[in-house]
Amino acid sequence: MPDIFYGSNYSSGWRPLIKDNGSDKKTDINLEIKIKEIENKYDKLTEDVISESQSIQQRLNEKIHNLSSMLNKKNEEIDNLTAQNKVLSEKYELLAKQLSDFKNDDSGFFGQFVKKIIYRKSHQDGNMHSID
Repeated sequence: MPDIFYGSNYSSGWRPLIKDNGSDKKTDINLEIKIKEIENKYDKLTEDVISESQSIQQRLNEKIHNLSSMLNKKNEEIDNLTAQNKVLSEKYELLAKQLSDFKNDDSGFFGQFVKKIIYRKSHQDGNMHSID
């Protein structure tokens, strides 16, 4: 049976329905042009993605730097507060010792006054009462 589409059997009178007029070459050239266009689009998109990723990375690095600076400042504040707390704690211990010494000293008005304050404080703490 002859190939009708390509006309492979010329002796039987069949002729090709599609004549070769160089359309395959034109199609190949068109395909090459389309491939080049796609490659150019791909290259442009790749450059855009690289550019955007570099921009994002730069912004992230700036945010990291800012957060690191804030963290360092907070650490300095914590160190300062810790030092102040230590000083106040030492002062408190000194005052507590002085108060204890006054408590043991019953002589005079001041000794009696301190004793009353300490008694009230211990009474309130022990019984969970508050002065109304």
